[in-house]
Amino acid sequence: MTAGAARPAVLTYTEARSSFRATIDAAANGGLPVIARGTDRVAMADAEKLRRTLSALITDRPRVYTEEGLYTLIMEGAGIGTESADFEAAIVDLVVALREYAEDYPRLLNAPNHQENWSLVQLVNLSTDEQLREWMLGQ
Repeated sequence: MTAGAARPAVLTYTEARSSFRATIDAAANGGLPVIARGTDRVAMADAEKLRRTLSALITDRPRVYTEEGLYTLIMEGAGIGTESADFEAAIVDLVVALREYAEDYPRLLNAPNHQENWSLVQLVNLSTDEQLREWMLGQ
């Protein structure tokens, strides 16, 4: 299988494993190889393209409140918040909190109030701290 060749809609696990390099090349070149094993289906995508897409699609950015000299940043959907007298420190704290949330997500994903946060977790996992900061600030 070559990276530019026509690809079946879904690869079996065995096909993907035997042509792993070509499967990665297809994803890196804009394709979206789908791999199936039993009833499970997974897709392989270019990580940076996925990160940029998630960054554009996820519009639930932190809400910022100021009161009595304190900045409060809240991610309501994930139930995450930080507070600091310095805005930049609050941003840094929220990045840390998002990383901790992403780390804990496998234990939370079946809870009704966390099920819809899969895309946020993927954005966190695919982004640098600076990219998360820029996303939070809408830059």
